[in-house]
Amino acid sequence: MAIWDELTAEQYSVMVIALEATYLNNVIYYYNFHVNRGRPGHEVVAPAISSQTVRSLIPRFAEVTADLIERGWVELREPYSGVWEDVPPMIAEQIAEVLVDAKAWIWDEDGDNRMVLIGSTDRFGALLQAQSR
Repeated sequence: MAIWDELTAEQYSVMVIALEATYLNNVIYYYNFHVNRGRPGHEVVAPAISSQTVRSLIPRFAEVTADLIERGWVELREPYSGVWEDVPPMIAEQIAEVLVDAKAWIWDEDGDNRMVLIGSTDRFGALLQAQSR
């Protein structure tokens, strides 16, 4: 069984965004797209998700993300330049703070966001590579 088949929808969404090495505030929106596209009566593009709904999902996604960090599959960084390599991975205290910060999860068109990057690790890459053999 492939690693992707073993993931919950939440884990899958975190890992897809992490493989793209993009912003944490894309995770819940991608999850909304992933779980709602292709259902009867839905368009191919997922319906919009309110910031209130995103807020209600933050604790769940914080737990999932913390677990994936603990497994060594993803890491978080907060480079002010937007460049992954500019800063080291966050330490436990920083991670705990970020995971409960709504500004790190909710996309605000006015720019009132905390731009935290999530990326997959070499460990996850090795797992994927091992399964492809």
